[in-house]
Amino acid sequence: MVLQKIGRETILCTMLRSVPGKQYKVLILDDHTKLICSAVARMQDITSCNIATVDKLEINRQPINLEAIYFIEPYPNNFEIILNDFAITPKYKAAHIFVTEPVSNDIVLSLRKIKKYLLSYREVNFSFVPLSSNAFHLNKPELFQAFYDSRLEKLREALLTEMASQLVTVCVSLCNLPNIVRYRKQNGLNCELANKFKEKMKEFVRENPSQSWYSTSANLILLDRGFDTITPALHDLTLEPMARDMLQIGTPSSPDKYTYWVSTKQSKDEKEEKVAYLDDCGEMWEKYRFLFINEAASKVGDDLKTFTKKNVDFGEVVNTCSTAKFQYLLKKSSYQRKEQQQFGFLSNMAFECLSKYNGKLCALEQSLAIDVVEEGSTIDSQRLIKVKELLICKTLNQLEKLRLIFLYSSSINKGIRRNVLEELFLLANIPQHCIPAVTNFRHLNVPILKSDSLWQNHIPQARYEFPANEKRLENTKWCAVIYHLARLIIDSEKSKNKRENLLQQFPGIDLEVGESLKIQRLPNFSKFTGKFSKSASIDSTFDDGDPFNLLKKRGAIIIFVIGGISYAELKYAHMLTREDRVETIFGSSHVTTPNNYIEQVMQLT
Repeated sequence: MVLQKIGRETILCTMLRSVPGKQYKVLILDDHTKLICSAVARMQDITSCNIATVDKLEINRQPINLEAIYFIEPYPNNFEIILNDFAITPKYKAAHIFVTEPVSNDIVLSLRKIKKYLLSYREVNFSFVPLSSNAFHLNKPELFQAFYDSRLEKLREALLTEMASQLVTVCVSLCNLPNIVRYRKQNGLNCELANKFKEKMKEFVRENPSQSWYSTSANLILLDRGFDTITPALHDLTLEPMARDMLQIGTPSSPDKYTYWVSTKQSKDEKEEKVAYLDDCGEMWEKYRFLFINEAASKVGDDLKTFTKKNVDFGEVVNTCSTAKFQYLLKKSSYQRKEQQQFGFLSNMAFECLSKYNGKLCALEQSLAIDVVEEGSTIDSQRLIKVKELLICKTLNQLEKLRLIFLYSSSINKGIRRNVLEELFLLANIPQHCIPAVTNFRHLNVPILKSDSLWQNHIPQARYEFPANEKRLENTKWCAVIYHLARLIIDSEKSKNKRENLLQQFPGIDLEVGESLKIQRLPNFSKFTGKFSKSASIDSTFDDGDPFNLLKKRGAIIIFVIGGISYAELKYAHMLTREDRVETIFGSSHVTTPNNYIEQVMQLT
């Protein structure tokens, strides 16, 4: 649980517990830091650090006679709000300010206005949101439009600069310094981000010469979403990606909130709403989230039966036990109730996914993803018949039909004719003004229409089948391109040919900072404070229970996708870390679901 453990240590120890005094305090967060805190710590963890309440920075907060801890992004308007909190009548007794990343001197100097109240100030260098032990995002969903829309040049420039600073905090948090940053050469903006990252990293190393590193040979690869446009559009068959795609999970303020309905005790016909939070399930969620859906449903059921057999019958022993045993049973009973609730919602989630599973659709999607065929060929004619059958199916919603039309269009060599595309939209009963949801993939350098001029210099996307040595469902063929890229990086150290292939596909920029640094021995994680739930499937790869062991032995592989990464791709980071004993981390500007992905493409102009 490397990223989440680092985040937990940063929030609870580096920040909250470092503030002196046993008096209760107020924690004030902006939108971004709220996401960070909720991703790495529970509310009970935060309140255990003498936090009386958590407030939002942007709202009109009432004065309270307590010290305030601000955890914010280093934006001028955030600092302006803090200055206003102490301008005339102070809202708090004092202020402790923590920022996610380095701040310009001008902004820091502005804090002199409140020096009477300012007790501490610190840059914590943690500006990303951990999604799991091996995945993160930077909370920049607006970048997709800015990156692929030439009219938004100023916004894109600002966002790329911000992301470069955030990526520096990822490397600093991992104590892994890449000596070369590589990028996908098909899009010049990848090179622009690489250069910005170089500037920010050199600046950090220059201003923090005492920073310790596990490794100065980490791999950082920058990609744009055009490297693989297929995976985010597919129905994935593992639990979390499938649930995120098909069920009611997440809101902008609470991305891990899962709402479902169960029968009441009074009547099976009556339903009551239940709410669960995936980030509250820790170890149990890590155990099931990347299993294939049929395996997850079966395993949840089996584990629930085992749990029920071991469950303490509280009523039978309460009258005969001692006081000490009664207290122990009371505590255990509370834990068992919570675990039983977790089994309940996981079971409900798995079987709800199975009820929505469309085997015919998923099998066709896999076939379209793997093979590119000539228009009018026998295979194409057979596929087109199946596509049309599904497009008139009432159980598919409009976005699922758009995804299917895109997958079919992209499977035809040299593109689809416009009249055929319009016919498919008419058959699916989708308005013609939605056609850009398919044709706009040209902005990602993926031509769709046969008449598109991009075909002249187009390099086809790589298409890979699922590794033969990996466990998979019978109709699962497609494997995300990001897996094969990570595999290429891992194998390039052993194979000269693969090394040359990597260098050819992904040119690099030398950061020019590694030679002057020395790797210093850092303390083991056992010296860190606080507990955190572990994933049994991942922790088994570490020696002596130290989750940083792989980072100490070899530099991490960090693959960053500009323009969004899908939940279906995140599972491969866990797979590679477990199999190859190399800390593999995937990150992106934001995380996306298949339907959101298609909607974002449709909005491009």
